[in-house]
Amino acid sequence: MTFLLAGISFFLFSSGGTSVPQNTQKGADEIPEHFYGVYNAILDQVQVPKKNPTVGIYAQTLNLKCGAESKNPVLINGCGGFFMPPDGIDQIHELLRQNFRSFSASTWSDFKSKNQSSVELADKFHTIWKHEVVGKNPPEGEAATVSDDCTFFFSQPGLSEEKSEAIVFVLMFSYLDGVPSTGDYFLLSLDKAKGWQVKGRVQYYKTEGSGN
Repeated sequence: MTFLLAGISFFLFSSGGTSVPQNTQKGADEIPEHFYGVYNAILDQVQVPKKNPTVGIYAQTLNLKCGAESKNPVLINGCGGFFMPPDGIDQIHELLRQNFRSFSASTWSDFKSKNQSSVELADKFHTIWKHEVVGKNPPEGEAATVSDDCTFFFSQPGLSEEKSEAIVFVLMFSYLDGVPSTGDYFLLSLDKAKGWQVKGRVQYYKTEGSGN
């Protein structure tokens, strides 16, 4: 299930648009190390249509809250990108139920619980292209840096009670000509021999238009 970053370039969403990345929340908890296996399984599916791209992975996870007080690293229509008002998290749950194969109620419950706040990410990612973790501790009063070509923002993974299933939201901001910015939900399962495997993807939104 390889997915290619292709289409059209990023534009501001309506009803409030998109803010620049905010200062990383100082003192945020770090994510558990075993979560990186989930992230790396998703990143393994990504092909960037450029030789030697500059790809960033943002150093703080998104959260489900809205407004500046949410401490989200980026705001889309005032929220962290998981949903577009008037949609809410219940509408997302129904969307995933309709498009994924059945998934555990405990996976969804854990997803909602974990993503009430943001946590920090370390550079424990493995990719086929060069990457950098960006946006960590920018100078006071300055916007956090992003990468030249595209930047990935992750939610925390929601895990099933058995720790064998995961749901993750991934926001990708593209600055490449002809490549859209996207917001996607991924369903993964844990294979004892192969590790985490992507089993489903639901694209919640993709930018429209052409050129920068």
